[in-house]
Amino acid sequence: MPGQDLDVGAWLRRLGLERYAQAFRDAEITPEALPELTDADLRELGLPLGPRKVVLKAIRALAGPSTTMASVAGAAQAARLFRLATGA
Repeated sequence: MPGQDLDVGAWLRRLGLERYAQAFRDAEITPEALPELTDADLRELGLPLGPRKVVLKAIRALAGPSTTMASVAGAAQAARLFRLATGA
């Protein structure tokens, strides 16, 4: 997950989206808030579709592979439990 040391403005610059840094500052978007942002939130901040997709993808990348692997493992476990419970 994004840490306290992440500079949101610098992060947007690395994504080539520095023109939206002021909107993020005005909305007081902190590193801790990034994982909670939705497509609708980004639309409200004034980002068009392309930049919204870039930001959402970059937020997922900040979470790292361990989060993705945990989600996959959790889904696999849920499927196993369902099969056990239903006899499928």
